[in-house]
Amino acid sequence: MKNRKPVFIWMTLLLIGLLSIGALEVLIRIKAEKDLDGNVWFKGRMIHVESLPVAEMSKQLNDLNSALHSYIIYDQWLGWTNSRDFESEDKSYIHNDQHLRVGDVNQHFNDDRSDKIRVAFIGDSYIYGAEVSYKESLVGLVDIGLDTIDYEVMNFGVGGYGMDQAYLRLKHEVLDFHPDWVIFGFQPENCHRNFNLIRALYSKHEASPFSKPMFTQSGKEFELLNYPTMLPPQMIESLGEDELWQKDEFMKDYSNKSHVLYSIGFLSSFWNENRWNIYRNEQAFMESERNFNKTKYIVKLMGQLCEENEIDFAMVHLPRKEDLLHLKNGEELNYNSLLHDMKDNYLVIDPTQDLLTNSIDALFAPGFHYSAQGNEIVSKKVINFIKESGISEDNH
Repeated sequence: MKNRKPVFIWMTLLLIGLLSIGALEVLIRIKAEKDLDGNVWFKGRMIHVESLPVAEMSKQLNDLNSALHSYIIYDQWLGWTNSRDFESEDKSYIHNDQHLRVGDVNQHFNDDRSDKIRVAFIGDSYIYGAEVSYKESLVGLVDIGLDTIDYEVMNFGVGGYGMDQAYLRLKHEVLDFHPDWVIFGFQPENCHRNFNLIRALYSKHEASPFSKPMFTQSGKEFELLNYPTMLPPQMIESLGEDELWQKDEFMKDYSNKSHVLYSIGFLSSFWNENRWNIYRNEQAFMESERNFNKTKYIVKLMGQLCEENEIDFAMVHLPRKEDLLHLKNGEELNYNSLLHDMKDNYLVIDPTQDLLTNSIDALFAPGFHYSAQGNEIVSKKVINFIKESGISEDNH
């Protein structure tokens, strides 16, 4: 009689696998939630796609329109921007009448040339200072740390911005204030946003009703799409029809057919993202030619625009939590080549080594932004750089 033991073992393992998937399916069916578009969410992950997030985006737009004081508004050139004359209930977030984050709602900057050395910061929520008060934010701490008699500091950061939007805010707004320095916050995750047109497709849990401009490359030439940006109601209405939106790389997440079983969708999401080594999985994108080309092109535009207007330009490297954790483990940054290229061509303020001497957890707020401690370390590096560098003779 042939040995049936291997067959029995395989049958047992198959049965255990099927029972496990069945149990997971029941659990997910009980705990999962459906959004207004019928898409299924579990543990903060979209595990079943039914349709594009049209209903959720429409709800967000209605909520923003009905709010007495919304923190963010539509902008035709940028996609969205900070609202004006805004104060959060706890007064942690304040915008002045120029759409800038400030420490006092009455703070106003003249748009003529200042006798002071004017420093303008551009970038995303790391520059804006999400999750902390103004006095604990990077720009706020630089503002406090520099002598107000000699310096004037302006925060043009906006949450969710890509590098393309930071460049366009520099072009459309920052130049009007004749700064002596422009400092761009290089936060590596922004590289992904350079391939995104509709915020809700990239940051799915937000269901933001805004779109943004995006550079697209054809051969050696770059073209700016969705510029000026489409009005939110028209954008939402055309989401599934206009071919423009198909150029958004993150549209594919809604184009792929979903699994019938929620458990398979949940497990598939882990597999697709290579959850066990997601940082290294990202490296292929970070080191890709298309990312190199587009990132370098946008930063080059920033530098050229500053040079043409006799403004000194620098970047501040803002490593993420996962970046610091991998460095702590003796690994390289997954965008190491790109960072070195930036350092070879531009002035780059890099606080990485200063950050690594601290507890990584203490450097970050409950979300993924810097805590007051993290911002303080970066701000000291920036302040020393500004004081030591001064300004070019032609600029002031």
